[in-house]
Amino acid sequence: MTLYESEVEEAAIQWLKALGYSYIHGTEIAPDSPSPERKAWKDVILEGRFRASLAAINSHLPADAMEEVARKVLRLDSPALEENNHTFQRLLASGVGVQVRKGGQVRGDIGWLVDFDNPKNND
Repeated sequence: MTLYESEVEEAAIQWLKALGYSYIHGTEIAPDSPSPERKAWKDVILEGRFRASLAAINSHLPADAMEEVARKVLRLDSPALEENNHTFQRLLASGVGVQVRKGGQVRGDIGWLVDFDNPKNND
């Protein structure tokens, strides 16, 4: 039995839709579409959605810390794909460490890429 990528993709789409996530076909948000959400096809992360989700999930962080979270995720710097995938998986599971200034002191905090406590906040 041969399993095709399109079958796996369709199963994942149906599963995520059943969980309540919205689905938009890639051509609807393509770079050359009337409503582009990426500058080029090679862009994996939809940056506008990503930044909006960061803000919704991390209301405890100031804007400069949120920008640092976005930068750390959007600019993984290893030339090795496997290393970037490992780094992204770690950031996804454990959060992104940032420094924040509160009450005149600098302390560590975490920016989350996924709201594990309230999944309805995820897009």
